[in-house]
Amino acid sequence: MLVLVATTDTQGDRSDDYCNTVEGELVQLPVSGVDREFVGLASRRGTTTCVVADIDVDEVALRAAIGDSVDLHLAVARLLGEGTILETSDGQLSPRSMSLATMTVGPS
Repeated sequence: MLVLVATTDTQGDRSDDYCNTVEGELVQLPVSGVDREFVGLASRRGTTTCVVADIDVDEVALRAAIGDSVDLHLAVARLLGEGTILETSDGQLSPRSMSLATMTVGPS
C-alpha cells in the first residue's frame, strides 16, 4: 500500500530542514495550516520531509494509528506516487521531488 514515511532524502535543501524521526516510519500529515512537520507515528518526533513508499501495512491497523486523516493520507500517497518526496511550507503540502513514474508527458 502506498503510504507516507519519514525520509532523510533531500534534507538540507532548506536551511531549516530537520529530521528527528526514524527513517522509514509512518508519518501523520500536519494537523493545522501552520505546521511545517510530519510526525512519526512510532517516535512522535517531527520531520520536514516524507516520501511516498509502497510498504506492507494492514489498512485496519493504519486507520487505527492515523485516525480520521487516513483517507487524506492514502489519497495524497496515491496521487503523487511512489518515490515522491513531500514537504510542508506555510501550511501547504508540496512535492519537493517527484518520482519519474508519476510524471506524464503530453504530445509534442
